[in-house]
Amino acid sequence: MPGVTYAPQGPAGASARQQRRPGGHPYPEIMSLQRQAGNAAVTSLLRSAKPGSPSSDDLMDPTGGGGGGPTHTRMPEWSREELRAIQGELKRLGLYSLSLDGRFGPGTAAGLVEAFGGNEWRYLAVDEISSRVRAAKPSHAGRRGEHQLRYGEMFRDGVLDITVAFGFDELNSSQAQVQALREALTERNFKLDPADGALLMRLGGHDVGARAVGDFLVRRDALTYRPPASDPRQVHVVVRLIDGSSGKNGAADAAAFEDGIAQSDVTTYAGHGRYGTGPDFDRNFSSLSMVEDDGSTTKFDDYEQMETALRLQGRRHGRSVWDQFLWLNQHHRVSVMASHQGNVFINPKDLHANEFGARLLYWTLKRDGRPLQTGRDGGLANRTAATKGEHPYRVVMFDGCRTQDYVKSIQGTAGMDTASTDVFATKKVTYWSDKAKGLVTFLDDLIAQQSAETIVRGLDAQQGVMDASERAGTWGAFGVGDNSVNR
Repeated sequence: MPGVTYAPQGPAGASARQQRRPGGHPYPEIMSLQRQAGNAAVTSLLRSAKPGSPSSDDLMDPTGGGGGGPTHTRMPEWSREELRAIQGELKRLGLYSLSLDGRFGPGTAAGLVEAFGGNEWRYLAVDEISSRVRAAKPSHAGRRGEHQLRYGEMFRDGVLDITVAFGFDELNSSQAQVQALREALTERNFKLDPADGALLMRLGGHDVGARAVGDFLVRRDALTYRPPASDPRQVHVVVRLIDGSSGKNGAADAAAFEDGIAQSDVTTYAGHGRYGTGPDFDRNFSSLSMVEDDGSTTKFDDYEQMETALRLQGRRHGRSVWDQFLWLNQHHRVSVMASHQGNVFINPKDLHANEFGARLLYWTLKRDGRPLQTGRDGGLANRTAATKGEHPYRVVMFDGCRTQDYVKSIQGTAGMDTASTDVFATKKVTYWSDKAKGLVTFLDDLIAQQSAETIVRGLDAQQGVMDASERAGTWGAFGVGDNSVNR
């Protein structure tokens, strides 16, 4: 990436570590290209290389030097004793929590990525890997025992790619929050730059498409990342802001949000939780009406008005609100027109069945055949599979009412289990007036590389509508238990 530099620099542009390595990088022209265009661009070039040219497997992520090390994650040519020693050092750093079994697996690979801030270790001899992890010191923010996000995985391509999406609100509350976030990003030196934003996202492995939805705000060299066993480097941050406050482009906004979950390092949603069904980018119901006992038709502005009328009508016939609705539907005396093109249907199980709004929303989603995005065959699983392993880790944040309802379905989706997806979700009702503040706090803590627990405390503190005694426990971090631990 432009701006992804390794300090300190030597006379030939190679870092001090690279100068120490015997022979330097075997393909210096690749290193030059990497410094100008970034790892992902180099990878793309190498994948299209002519027969007989260096293998992309050997040169992918060319941030390291010296040959002799393993070129494949699956089967490094290390002895069990060497692996045990490396695992022991990773455990000391808090980057590995499994047994020191001398077997190479996903846990060891993930720990090495966090230690080196990427895949540089793949191209090093085992003795250099060992010496560098032995010399490394824990460098985590937050309290002892707290969990880190996988920042090495997130920053390995030099770009922190964030999708931020605002859902629709029937009372127009979202518009002011979108504007507040734009102002906060401007104060933090983010600049609206569609071309540069799209470029950085592509270099980071995010295919935004020819007709990308959203605004791209960029802050180059936004943070300095210091992996424990490698050189410091600068990381760019690009925010793709999806503004669903108008509700007019629900289908496109929903698709862009789903794309973000599959391809971005971080994806956030601020809006209605819709009773645990999932994020929503357009109006929930466009038309509601029922026929009264006297034959007249009553139209309603929202489902709460319909619930009141159903309660009164049902009481006369000895039926509950929902039973009265079902009876009217059976006799063609009720009409519900829903707007589901903007719904991202995540959770198929109604966890609020005692609430009329929840029952009505789930009933219409299933009646209208809105496809479920989670699960083995859901849309998110298909989108994640389409990335072909380019995004092995992601963070998703949902700021809506009790969005913890989404977590089980999200992390039960192929390619999005707890090892690959960390979720920040609400456990209580949250309010529109706090959305922008919460998102800014979340973004600030990501850039500062804070622990998951620190991020949760920061989000709790931004719940200004609540009394101070009520704020704690509003947010939770799900799936971080297998992450790095502060020592």
